Amino acid sequence: MTRNLALTLGLALSTLSAAAPGSFTQSTFVLDGNRWQPAAVLCDAPDRVITLSNSGAASIAVYRRFFKANPARVTRTMYSVGAPDGAAGSIYRPLYPLQDGVDTNTYTYYIRTSNVQGTASGETMDRVSLNTPLDGRVSCRWASGVVFLGVTGRRTVIVRASNGRVTYTSRDFDGQGGVTVTGGQHTTGGQEEYTWTTPDGYAYRLAVGGVSGGPGATLTVSRNGKTLGQEGFLAYSVSRPARGQP
Repeated sequence: MTRNLALTLGLALSTLSAAAPGSFTQSTFVLDGNRWQPAAVLCDAPDRVITLSNSGAASIAVYRRFFKANPARVTRTMYSVGAPDGAAGSIYRPLYPLQDGVDTNTYTYYIRTSNVQGTASGETMDRVSLNTPLDGRVSCRWASGVVFLGVTGRRTVIVRASNGRVTYTSRDFDGQGGVTVTGGQHTTGGQEEYTWTTPDGYAYRLAVGGVSGGPGATLTVSRNGKTLGQEGFLAYSVSRPARGQP
């Protein structure tokens, strides 16, 4: 069976899925050492985080994965990515392990992205699921209205925007839960920022994008003006209005 390896994974997620007309574009990045790389997939599963990004060679992807119990231990596996197959609002792309003796006539490994942009709540992201020989079938975190989803070495951070309401939610890797704060503010400029404050003096600031305009994201938590902690992200996806949209 001849593989059709026409996909180059050097671009953002919006190239992996069909964009909804007049809606939003999604970009995904993963930190590789000290450099940010465009990624095709960020999957936040209950016990692990998986990304699929460009390897530097056409049609060859880097599959990175770490367990939330040990974020410092990252495994890397290489896959060939086949031609897309659309069905019922989803796009399937087969994954081929880079090894001899694989029967491509009976492969079951894939990436699936379901286009759910342009819902009544406005910005949102594609729903992603995976099936790989390393992790089996994996469903990834998704919720309507998500405009940012990122992971640090300690937690998942989700930002939702609906009807002018901006909500921050975190899910800690240690199983201790997290926090939810509503009433956030969103500002754009050289660096995109989301900010929230609580009645008891806590403040959450999410900066998306580097000061120079490149990729990057940082979460800062303070109370009554005193910084309690700052965390850089290991990977994130962000949804923004498509060019020419309000």
